[in-house]
Amino acid sequence: MTDVILDLLVRSTWFMTHALALLATVAMVFGGLLAAYVSWHLTDRVIAWRERAD
Repeated sequence: MTDVILDLLVRSTWFMTHALALLATVAMVFGGLLAAYVSWHLTDRVIAWRERAD
């Protein structure tokens, strides 16, 4: 019985380690996409504002 519990603990620890790495990668990709979108949107607004000023 102890072997089964130990095996489950080792497997869950291994899974959580890899799941966290995968989650971090997905979060970085979405963060990069969000930063690119916000940057593009902000640049578009600044250009439109400068064109209105002329």
